[in-house]
Amino acid sequence: NDEPEGVFIRIIGDEPAQIFNESDRGYQEPQPIGAMPPGTIVRGHVEGRPEGWFELALSNSSAWLKRDPKKVEEMGPLLKQKLRVVVTTATPVWMVKRWMRGTESEVTVDDILAVRDLENDRVRMMVEELVRLRLGETAFETLVDSFFERAHKKRTRLTKARGYFNTQNGCV
Repeated sequence: NDEPEGVFIRIIGDEPAQIFNESDRGYQEPQPIGAMPPGTIVRGHVEGRPEGWFELALSNSSAWLKRDPKKVEEMGPLLKQKLRVVVTTATPVWMVKRWMRGTESEVTVDDILAVRDLENDRVRMMVEELVRLRLGETAFETLVDSFFERAHKKRTRLTKARGYFNTQNGCV
């Protein structure tokens, strides 16, 4: 595929970062169309874009962020990311395949958790299969077992905090 990979950024600070409908072209102030809360990680493009601007990688229209160092932290290109970052952003499956072939990052239990959280079943199964092929059957199953063990511990810990609720008529 000829689409550039782009770079990843994280929204930092205490205030949301404004999203604009276009970059500053010099003749009028760009109009804000939304905002992204701190902690959000997105993929987009800086190459060939106006200086100081980041174009979000979207499928249907363009949206822009100012590259203010107080509001955004540049995380680098695709192959420098953890799998959990790649799968929680708007990244096509062919790019995940490229990541699998070219990255030096290890796949961890946190990455498996992010893959398991993917809403699209088809994409989730494709990414799981890519991880299985990369790691091998035994290593993949070990990671999945660690994931389920962690989930069970969390569920057990939360059961104590949640307790049980009884209605007035005695139903649990």
